[in-house]
Amino acid sequence: MGLDSWLSISGRQPEIIDGPSSLLRTLPTLIQQIMTDFHLEFCSVDRTSKEGGLRIINTISDSLLQYLKEQDLSDAEQLFCVVALLRTAKMALCIVKGTDTARLRDVLIHDVQVYLA
Repeated sequence: MGLDSWLSISGRQPEIIDGPSSLLRTLPTLIQQIMTDFHLEFCSVDRTSKEGGLRIINTISDSLLQYLKEQDLSDAEQLFCVVALLRTAKMALCIVKGTDTARLRDVLIHDVQVYLA
């Protein structure tokens, strides 16, 4: 199942629609805040597992999950946020790479973050 489909189906679940955080309303602001707070970490990530990239990604993911816990999100809301953040990052990468999405194939195949999601 693709990220878009998963987000669409999950976004209709009571845990997300009626959750304590009103996540569907507040998610864009939360994603923007995460992108701002973790900008340096995201920019310095090696996208592959070669030369310690996986260790760096694991460190960032631990920090990100701790940040989400501090936001008082339920487990379902945290998972939804992580997938939405991954989708946001993938969309931004598509925009940066231009309209020729054929070049993104290599990125998506070798991107460790896709396998962690």
